[in-house]
Amino acid sequence: MTDRLIREIPLIESTSSRVIQDGLFPTSPAPTVRETIFSEILANVLGANPPIDTVEEFHTKVQEYGPFDSEQDAETAWNIFTSTYTTTGKQGSNRGKKAKQYMVPFHPSIAKCIKPKESRNWGKWYTMLMTSEDGSFNSSLHEAFVDRLNQQSPSNIFEQVFVDVAEKITKDEENTGEPDPIRPYVQICLTRSNRIYKRGYLMNMTLRLTGCSPLVTCLVCTS
Repeated sequence: MTDRLIREIPLIESTSSRVIQDGLFPTSPAPTVRETIFSEILANVLGANPPIDTVEEFHTKVQEYGPFDSEQDAETAWNIFTSTYTTTGKQGSNRGKKAKQYMVPFHPSIAKCIKPKESRNWGKWYTMLMTSEDGSFNSSLHEAFVDRLNQQSPSNIFEQVFVDVAEKITKDEENTGEPDPIRPYVQICLTRSNRIYKRGYLMNMTLRLTGCSPLVTCLVCTS
């Protein structure tokens, strides 16, 4: 190989590869259910390290902390809750595996409490899209977003019961604070995501799980 060719070889972090260096692609490309994606984003935004690993573990805490008069009442409420606010991985079940159960992050407190199955570090996308090319994190926009999430109220009394349980579980958990900056993959994604965050669309879409996430729209640069 000549000296000229050696000089023309680009640095690894500027080329495509299955493992992109320098944090340019911060999450696993493996298929991930949207409940996991939104839960991880919300937890990262709120600086949370969810202490509950499974839906079953949360069930135990509901029995312990819930305002139910009897075990039967607790089970009835839990059956209604899981039929409404959880989903299962049917594809895994079709391959002969037990279907995993995923919690819908219908409120920020749920995302702060329950760690989703098959974590892929999706929360790092938010951090990356809030970091400028010079490596500075958009603290003011981040704080405004966090404030709006913290002001979110449950949609009804039934949700309030389970949100209260989640908040009791996490009341002594320490907040990790502002994320460490991750430089953006593509600058135009940063610009567009910041514009959408300011409009508050991501929060509304994330909490209601309807339609496509504007975050995903930013990543593929289709907006």
